[in-house]
Amino acid sequence: MLKEKINTAIEHARALALINKECLELIDYMEECDEDELRDNLADLKKFLIRAKELLKG
Repeated sequence: MLKEKINTAIEHARALALINKECLELIDYMEECDEDELRDNLADLKKFLIRAKELLKG
């Protein structure tokens, strides 16, 4: 049981690291976007952050 919890924690940490990387890449890209692209990218960023929040709750 402890091993399962540790493995789950490791999986969550990896997923959060990937989400963080995706968010940072998106933010870098957003700095060069026009207004319409910026809105779309903000929606994507919100989805990434919601995924991270769900992982932290789980």
